[in-house]
Formats: sequence, C-alpha cells, structure tokens
Amino acid sequence: MNFENLIFSSHAIRQMFFMRINDREVRQAIAYGEIIEENLENTPFPSYLILDFVGGRALHVYEKFYS
Repeated sequence: MNFENLIFSSHAIRQMFFMRINDREVRQAIAYGEIIEENLENTPFPSYLILDFVGGRALHVYEKFYS
C-alpha cells in the first residue's frame, strides 16, 4: 500500500502522542486491519473506521480517502 500522501490531522497527532502510538503502527493498521465501519456517503470523500491489534492493544484508525 502506498502511504506517500498520508496526512495526519492535528487531532490524530495529539491522540497519537497521548496514547504513545507511532506512525508505523498507524500505517500497519491501515495496511492489515479490518474495516469495521464504512461511510461511503460522506462528502466529499468516503471514510472508514479500521481496527487492528498492534503490540497487543486495539488500535482504531479513522481514515478518509481523498482522490
């Protein structure tokens, strides 16, 4: 999966800092996690809630795909 254009919101960066989650773990969750919620009607772009278990803990990632 190509992560060249991955952008973290300020909220995501703050939460990653507080929860001690690094960008590698987020990328792993996006690449290998399970989509547990799809919002295809979100405008202007669809969004997904992804669940993965990284380092023995559950990690939820909210992702929007910008075309």
